[in-house]
Amino acid sequence: MRRLNFLVLGTVSILTLFSPAYTREIAPALQRGEICLNGEWQAMAAADENTLPEPAEFKKRLPVPGVFRPRHGEEIPGISANKVWYRLQFPVPAKWQDGRRVFIKFRSVDHYGKVYLNRKPLGEHYGPRLPFEFDITERCLFGTPNELLVYVEDQSRTISTPEAREKALAAPWGDWKKRRAIARAPNDYPPREHMPGLNEDVYLRSAAAVHISDVFAKPSVRNKELAVQVWVTNSGTKRAKVTVRNDVYLEGGVALSLPTKKIKVPAGETVDFIVSKKWSDPKLWGYGEYGSATLYFVRTELKGKAVRDTEFTRFGFRELWAEGKDFYFNGRKWFIQGDCDDAERYLSKISRPYVVRYFQVERMHNINNIRAGGHPLDPGWFVLGDEMGMTLQPCLAISAFPNPTNRKNDAHLAAEYTKSIRNHPSILIINTNGEAASQGGGAISPGNDPEVWMSLKLAQDQVKKHDGTRLVCHDGSPRIMLAKKFGLEFPLDIWDIHPYGDPLVTSLRRHMQTFDYDDSAPCLLGEVVGKKVHLPKDINILKEYPEDTYRIQMLTANYWTETIRDMKAEGIGGLRVLTLMTRAYWGASSPTEVVGGPYDGIKGPLPVLWPSHSGTGLKAYSHIWGYKYGCINFLLPDRPIVIPNVVGQAVKEAFRKTNGGKDLPPVPDRRAPELIVSVTSGSEPAANAYVYLEPLDGQATNVRGVMADADGKAWFVLKEPGRYRAYCTVADKQGSTEIAARWGSLEKDKMPWGHVDRFTLAVGSGKFNMKKE
Repeated sequence: MRRLNFLVLGTVSILTLFSPAYTREIAPALQRGEICLNGEWQAMAAADENTLPEPAEFKKRLPVPGVFRPRHGEEIPGISANKVWYRLQFPVPAKWQDGRRVFIKFRSVDHYGKVYLNRKPLGEHYGPRLPFEFDITERCLFGTPNELLVYVEDQSRTISTPEAREKALAAPWGDWKKRRAIARAPNDYPPREHMPGLNEDVYLRSAAAVHISDVFAKPSVRNKELAVQVWVTNSGTKRAKVTVRNDVYLEGGVALSLPTKKIKVPAGETVDFIVSKKWSDPKLWGYGEYGSATLYFVRTELKGKAVRDTEFTRFGFRELWAEGKDFYFNGRKWFIQGDCDDAERYLSKISRPYVVRYFQVERMHNINNIRAGGHPLDPGWFVLGDEMGMTLQPCLAISAFPNPTNRKNDAHLAAEYTKSIRNHPSILIINTNGEAASQGGGAISPGNDPEVWMSLKLAQDQVKKHDGTRLVCHDGSPRIMLAKKFGLEFPLDIWDIHPYGDPLVTSLRRHMQTFDYDDSAPCLLGEVVGKKVHLPKDINILKEYPEDTYRIQMLTANYWTETIRDMKAEGIGGLRVLTLMTRAYWGASSPTEVVGGPYDGIKGPLPVLWPSHSGTGLKAYSHIWGYKYGCINFLLPDRPIVIPNVVGQAVKEAFRKTNGGKDLPPVPDRRAPELIVSVTSGSEPAANAYVYLEPLDGQATNVRGVMADADGKAWFVLKEPGRYRAYCTVADKQGSTEIAARWGSLEKDKMPWGHVDRFTLAVGSGKFNMKKE
């Protein structure tokens, strides 16, 4: 009858079915909850992870997510360059004390973190770019403040395991290379890519004792089928029998219903299963002739005796595969017109507004794929790549050191990172490590070392085990083709090569002959460097010599033009120019004019005046312009986004010719909805209050919360527009009101925050009033 009610009441909104009054009648209350705890936390220099500071000792504040040693600035006064304590006081909602499990989740800590709750240790974590969490159900206080302390230590004193760390502590403080050699950590990249701190989102979340712990959507264009794998965890003390249903939603309507599954989950265990269904006419994710940036949601609902859980998983229906030496994207041949960039070297480059403009500019210059150099991308890049139809190649950055400790670490990294990113349609290729066994003899070990190849194969096997839907490559490693001669079976999805020479096609052919390339896999040029061009960092010097600047930069422009033309004619799968963004928008735009980028002429650091420090995503506090670092404008509405030089113009034209004389379509104009809710109590901002949004139009999301910043502002980044109910509790006064979220527009909304809608929620005499600012 409950299922019949659901079917008969077709005019009842999905939210009505989720509302508290209705759910009490048909099922137990939904216990899934999530609150983003980002903002400005207290911080201070640390001595060690076991000497806990007193609250009065905290005199500074640091943004979370953020770093305590910014790459582009001096050491923050009062904050250690290597060891820092973070502190936050937060309540666990009293209504969560209903039998659910409560967790504190960290998206990333760089590089070592030890976590305390109410001055008792929860545990520790090694290595950046991997999410981890602690169950705090038995340790937290409900409805009253808890004290969270996080000790963070950077890689100069931290390795990958407790045993290795103890050995490393005896080494000289500044000798990070010696410590790395003791036992290299997962993704222990060099200091130039280092981002020490709580550098990704922190969440307070809850789930029922029996809950959906993971969902993986696996679309197949070739089979016209969608498979969904679901993991159910039982953290209770009794075996549970539950029913799990998966429905695919698009814009509030059901696009596909998959078979319902009944399972038994033993106490303390996790059970997974796969359901699938043929799908003849899905909207394909892609761009141009390959599809559009269409994103579906799997709504996974679990029901059992006294338990109910619902999870939403966003995905795109797309597939990339290889046939012989060709790539096929959604059934059409695909030539990679790519760029490689140091996407995370500077903080401004991983904030959401920068990435939006970055993708926009890349597509303007006919780029269809972006590779991160030897380090993982911040997850915000994948979220925006999904929304904007830009394809990406992240890097696991495994160590590839051939010893048992590192093999264990590498396997763990490859498995966990793959699981954390596998639902993003923008990720078509996963790379294990940049040049770990390169053609030049190996960046880490001799190029003909089967032990290094075994490390790379181990990582590849983990990606295939936990994903299996994507191609895997090993950047710049043609020597792996020789693996059979050493008795190692190592099937390759992609033959990735970084040849250098002039003309490049001659170097490529030489590598193909040397390493027995046989057309059994696509050949991809992972890097095309071009001529070695070094320009003075002072733009004023270049402006004095425009003709010389033009002549020097034309060396790279001509080299890349010829290479793109030759490689397309050679029939390879694609290529990526190296750091187009840092070469193409600073210098000569003609033989008579030199341009210094959109920030040229601005004196001193340019602060980013964020509307709020709350909500998801890193918020860099200043921006660098000038040589290489300020080529894309995401701050000033009265200046152009970019000012291309001759290199950018040449690459755009060369890729146009490889695409049959057509430019690639621009990224979608539509931006995800964002809104800021400012809460006041009386005339004062409600600092650190929890603000919640509940969907009213069937949007694919559960209730979400954001901890307001010191100004009482809570910043929400949403996945769908429509009506939402905003509610909050301040000083025991409760209330709610309805607000609306809209799609933003790249074309119409002025930089930097034109797309963000702002609302005020005032609390007075127990009554809430909402008005749009």
